[in-house]
Amino acid sequence: MAQRSHLIYFQFTLISIIPKSLSTPTYIFHLCSNDTVFATKSRYQTNLNTVFDYLSSNATNSNGYHAATAGNGTNDVVYSHFLCRGDQSPSSCQDCVSTATTTDLPKTYCPNKKVTIIWYEECMVRYSNVSFFGELGIHDGLLQSNPQNITGDVSKFMDVMGKMMNSMVNRAVNGGPKRFATNYATYSSLLGIYGLEQCTPDISASDCAQCLVDAIQTFPLCKGAKILWSSCNARYEVYPFFNGAINLSSPPAPPPSSESNSTRKVPLPGPVASKLHLNFVFLKLSDKTAVAISGFRSHGSVN
Repeated sequence: MAQRSHLIYFQFTLISIIPKSLSTPTYIFHLCSNDTVFATKSRYQTNLNTVFDYLSSNATNSNGYHAATAGNGTNDVVYSHFLCRGDQSPSSCQDCVSTATTTDLPKTYCPNKKVTIIWYEECMVRYSNVSFFGELGIHDGLLQSNPQNITGDVSKFMDVMGKMMNSMVNRAVNGGPKRFATNYATYSSLLGIYGLEQCTPDISASDCAQCLVDAIQTFPLCKGAKILWSSCNARYEVYPFFNGAINLSSPPAPPPSSESNSTRKVPLPGPVASKLHLNFVFLKLSDKTAVAISGFRSHGSVN
């Protein structure tokens, strides 16, 4: 009997010391610059490994965003950040960032590339040898659409979808550190439309609004679509695809007595606000359901 107890204890000990395996994130798309590469064991690779460690170790931050820089000089500096989708748990965020930084970017998709960005359902990871912090990046990623056509009143569907997505822009802009918003609208008694928008926290409020408005105006005429750009992303579907309850209310206004330590709502700039009332320019996709556009900047050479 004593031997059996020791066996059970030994088995439990082995199980307890086995590290938890990462949950595999859902890969969507990646872009790599073919213009600049780095040599194995170069200073750039050392700095890249350093920022990868920084990103992975900070992936449990409550706001789901972190930026890191390593190196000095001209060609060996690495600028990087990650953005986890606003509905993801800290553990899901860490699994996604860790997968990108330990396996997918350095080994699978973009080995020895100086400029790269990768998107998953759960997160986005980006690095470059040129600083992109605070810069608006649009039309530099992926447009993916549902190949199914809209059934019923197409004009009504697009009108309902457009109003729903437009109503989220201000909430995403002023949505706290995550710059994240979700929404739902009823198209018919049998069909609803779900929406999601998010910006990277490093860009300004006006750039966030501009990015989301441009994304909405790029949506194709179909049952569902997603826009993945380096500074923002937007998506709508006829089925629920995000976690948690839909927050239909705007963030509370800051107390009038203290403005120094509060987050103030930023009104949409005139040109951006006016765009919200323009008609959509819809893109009708025929055979392809995904369109990739690369707009990365890079400089340097092999070092």
